[in-house]
Amino acid sequence: MDKDWKGCSFCKHLSTKGKCSAFPNGIPIVFASGDVPHFKVVPGQKDEYVYQETASFDANQQS
Repeated sequence: MDKDWKGCSFCKHLSTKGKCSAFPNGIPIVFASGDVPHFKVVPGQKDEYVYQETASFDANQQS
């Protein structure tokens, strides 16, 4: 697993109930489970959203 991949829970594009900007109808299990990092645009997703850490996670790591 990639060292920068912290999972969907820490992505700034995450919304609610297993959905995000890239997958508004539900995040595929391979990404939601953390097995596969989402650093590249994949077929079937919306626009060009990929994993980006939330600002709050970044700030917590700086302390």
